[in-house]
Amino acid sequence: MMDYKFQYSAAISLKWIKDNMMGLVFPDITKQGDRIQKNFKGVIVSKNNVPVGMILGLSDMNLKDFRIMSFRVKPDHSNNKLGFRLLIALEENLKKEGFERLELQFRSHWKSLFVLEKLLKKTKWKQPEFNMKICQSLVEQAFPVFHRGHQLPNDYTFTSWKLVSDQEKKDIKKQHDQNRWYPEEVSPFILVDIIEPEVSLALRYKGQIVGWLIIHQISTETLEYTSLFIDEAHRSFKMGHLLMGEGILSQSNQNKFPKFLFTVKATNRLMLKFIDRNGPSNGMVVTDIFKAEKKLLP
Repeated sequence: MMDYKFQYSAAISLKWIKDNMMGLVFPDITKQGDRIQKNFKGVIVSKNNVPVGMILGLSDMNLKDFRIMSFRVKPDHSNNKLGFRLLIALEENLKKEGFERLELQFRSHWKSLFVLEKLLKKTKWKQPEFNMKICQSLVEQAFPVFHRGHQLPNDYTFTSWKLVSDQEKKDIKKQHDQNRWYPEEVSPFILVDIIEPEVSLALRYKGQIVGWLIIHQISTETLEYTSLFIDEAHRSFKMGHLLMGEGILSQSNQNKFPKFLFTVKATNRLMLKFIDRNGPSNGMVVTDIFKAEKKLLP
């Protein structure tokens, strides 16, 4: 077997990856840009000082969970068990640093899906489970899906997020600190530098903020509908539907970003059924995302 060199690093910058390793990135993590605020950890395998494979990921804040973000071996080296050896090398180094769990998400349409699933089984990962759908579309294709003539109930109004005052934002944070008002993944204060304030929305009931739709720019053409939250007392599928529709209308009126995407979690069964019934028939591209995990035993 060829003499390969495996090197682990706990501080791999996104800039260095862009400048030196784009041929070994899959999927393309560089598209996330400003969303990645810290260095990667990972293993690079080389032959004669030329990198031929790489696995990268990010840790959680408590340095206990680790999510693999990119994993690729050059095709002409794939018969040397490098994928297996990269994954094992990463696991061993992370265990030394005290990590307890690995996570990996992958898409149903990847050409490497069969090879990846076989590798995860061989390295004793849990059986992958369906985690979410990613829905992508042109804005005009979304109108038939989310605009069905529904009217916003009395006493409810939409407000551009740019009009939400600093005091109101402080009140949202205070309420959340007191009773964990919303799940952290739908916080309106994530990646504030790339929020599109003119398209993002607040939902008000009698003037009081009871929900929001926070939208981020992820490319020159595309907006991601990242955080949709409605207070439980005001929650219904119809209200979420209206909030999505208003966001799409705002994006269309801005006439700046022709595309949008959003995700639907496996737990949101009602929305999953709605997308399955209405999305593809209106030109929406829907992709299934699966998640696998493995506990790192001492």
